[in-house]
This record gives sequence, structure tokens and C-alpha cells, in this order.
Amino acid sequence: MIKVETNYDDWANKAQAGELDFHKKSTFRKDGSINKETEALLGREFGFSPLEFAGKTVLDAGCGSVLRSKFFEGSHIIAIDPLIDEFLKLEWNDLHEASVLLSIPLEQYMEDFAETADFIMSINVLDHCYDFGACIKNLHHYLKDDGKCFLSFDVHEDGVGLDDMHPLNLNNEICTDIFLDAGFWISDYTRRKAYGGGGYALNYWMVKDV
Repeated sequence: MIKVETNYDDWANKAQAGELDFHKKSTFRKDGSINKETEALLGREFGFSPLEFAGKTVLDAGCGSVLRSKFFEGSHIIAIDPLIDEFLKLEWNDLHEASVLLSIPLEQYMEDFAETADFIMSINVLDHCYDFGACIKNLHHYLKDDGKCFLSFDVHEDGVGLDDMHPLNLNNEICTDIFLDAGFWISDYTRRKAYGGGGYALNYWMVKDV
């Protein structure tokens, strides 16, 4: 399997400090503008329904300080982010609305949550991690056999936009190889404009290859 990794210490000390500072200064999140963007993204652009996972478990992988997963009304949210403990100190965070909060990197596997998610979502996160393959492998473990997964993130093909906060050099070929090796089947794939820090973003709709 192709490996896409960066130095953990650099990620922990530089990237995470940068992420926290970015969220602290984010008026886009503080004033609620992110919720309007989420409705446009998940509803109109990506084709999801707010009631699609009512009564089911949604895993928000890299939730940030504001839950995009709240778009799915009536769902039970498992929120994972290495900075959750810090985000909870921001007066405008809404993480208390999740059912479960895990302040850990996506690379850290939590066996207790194996095959618990009906739906896994992640928006503008995976290019910020330190070991792409480990993240994907863990998400596959968390997904139920009949579950669905949607991942959308910037790519930095040929090093475009790489920096401390976006350390992974990704493209569709690399990502596809890693997804398939982890046991996913890609049901749909599109490209969109970048969220920031990259040339464009890739969007994947996936299920388990069982």
C-alpha cells in the first residue's frame, strides 16, 4: 500500500498549534456562517437530506469547533478531533450537541467504536492529518457493514499548497489505492474548488466492500 505520512512531532507541535489559532480567529464559525455553508454543501452540492440519518449514528471525523454533522437532524453524533478539549474552551463552540466526544487524532484507533457508525462524514480534514492511511483504515473499522461514508478534502498534488497545516501530498490515484486497500468501494467521485490551501478538493462517496 502507498503510504502518505508526515513527521508526527511537526504535526503535533506546528500543525495543531496553527489549527487551534485558526479556529480561535474564525469569525466564519463564531457568527454561524459555517452552518449556511454546510447546508449548501451537504444538501445542494452533495445531495444529502437532513433526515437521512435520523435515529442513526453519524461519525464526524475531524469535527472542528462547530459540528457540520448537525445538518443531519435527529442523529446521534460521534465527534472526533484531536483539538476537542481545546475547542470546548471557545465560548461559541457547539460540541456539547454531540452524543460522544473523542479528543484524539483520527490515526488513533478506538476499538470500542468498531462498526458503530451508520454514516461517516469528513469535510476539509484529511489533508491536515499526519498518516492518511491510518485514518482511512480506522474509519473503515468504525463503519457498519451496511453504512455509508463521505469524505471531501483538498489535495496537494505535486506539492501545491503544502505547508505545516497541510502536510500530505495527495491525489486521486494515491487516495483510491488507499481506500481500496482499506476495504472501501467507491460508489461516486467528483472534484470541486478547494476549501483552502490546495488546488482543488476531491469528494468520495463510499461503502464497505463486503
